Amino acid sequence: MSVRVLFGLKLILWLAILVLAVLSGGMFSSLALAQLRHASVRAVAGWPPLSPLQALFAWDSPASPTLKQTPDSANPQAPLSWSEPINISGTASDSRLPALAVDQQGTVHIVWEDGRYIFHSYRRGESWSTPLRIATGEQPAIAIDHNGIVHVVLVNEFRGNYDIYYCRWNGAFWTLPVNVSNTSGVSAIPDIAVDSYNTLYVTWTDNSLGYNVIYYGVWTGTFWINQPVPQGRGTVSTIAIGGDDIIHIAWQDRDDLETPYEIYHTQWNRVTWTLPENVSDSANHSTIAAMAVDDHGVAHLVWEELVGEEDEIYYSMGTSLRWSKQQALSSGESSSYLPTIIVDAEGTPHVAWDELRRLPYMWRLALFDWQAGPDVARDAAGVADVTLGADAESQVHAAWSQRVDGGNWEIYYSSHAPLMSYRMRLPLLFRHGQH
Repeated sequence: MSVRVLFGLKLILWLAILVLAVLSGGMFSSLALAQLRHASVRAVAGWPPLSPLQALFAWDSPASPTLKQTPDSANPQAPLSWSEPINISGTASDSRLPALAVDQQGTVHIVWEDGRYIFHSYRRGESWSTPLRIATGEQPAIAIDHNGIVHVVLVNEFRGNYDIYYCRWNGAFWTLPVNVSNTSGVSAIPDIAVDSYNTLYVTWTDNSLGYNVIYYGVWTGTFWINQPVPQGRGTVSTIAIGGDDIIHIAWQDRDDLETPYEIYHTQWNRVTWTLPENVSDSANHSTIAAMAVDDHGVAHLVWEELVGEEDEIYYSMGTSLRWSKQQALSSGESSSYLPTIIVDAEGTPHVAWDELRRLPYMWRLALFDWQAGPDVARDAAGVADVTLGADAESQVHAAWSQRVDGGNWEIYYSSHAPLMSYRMRLPLLFRHGQH
């Protein structure tokens, strides 16, 4: 069956779900046309098609990206290079949407979608484990606590309702999925983070109230407690926790159908939430945020921003009431999508994103200018869904989806050494007469 036929079948399913959503309350109707256009753009570009849940909740600009000839982003002064990519999924079906995390011993864990299932593989030393199916669902997110326990949240449909589910791996086996959201509406696009006390926090989009609201859940050690983020109306949330254990959540929303989407941020000290702040603060649509928080509690945000007819990647850093000026990271030569960001153990932020046939990568030391490193990957057949992680030694790890010769999509992995290696040389001191 051809890619276009498969896409046509998916499109019919999305239309049916959108119609049902509109009839049941209309909360998704303002996004329907934009989402269908976004889905068609991905199909033409050769990207993996969006699932029905992604079509409902994710927003992208209605402008179709155009593939242009772009120079290699490799900086000859960049002190890094990516290792040879490794195919870690190796299936006949489409593998996509990887999520990556690294434990304190340097073990890399990756989870991803493959059809209706979530798979997991990990690397110890130079060897990857055989991919293991861990749950039924889609849209996985991953975090690892300080005891090395791997935690995964995902979306699954059960008895006609989409909910957020959670499972964990103790190094030997995976637990059965547990319902985190447990609401009457559609719950989707989860993200997960863990604090220094190994407490888990999850965020997602939910429409149980008749409109899209950002929810958060906290694991007590026995059960999940969840509720809406105060004044957190919107979609596509992301969560991160820094060295001060303050919880940060960011998402997208707009005031009405005539105003652009903006990126909002709030933070919680476990007593009070700050008022949501408009971080993007632009006349353009700003959507699909990703966030990391460093050891000093400073949040680093990236997002897509529609500039003219192209989507660009923008960046800002700060905390409540103190944000840096928004800065464009992408070149503007072709549309850029789905940014990902991490902060390594040295406090260096690293950013990558999708740009049709390539995955650009940038990093910044201290307060110096951003540097363009070599692309994480590029392939004429198609690359997408890049995600980053860093270990305790500041080695950067990347995973992404890539189309292979058989036409299906596989999960690939690569890494590069830390940007800086500190070495101390102590002089040998001799007393007079000694040698």
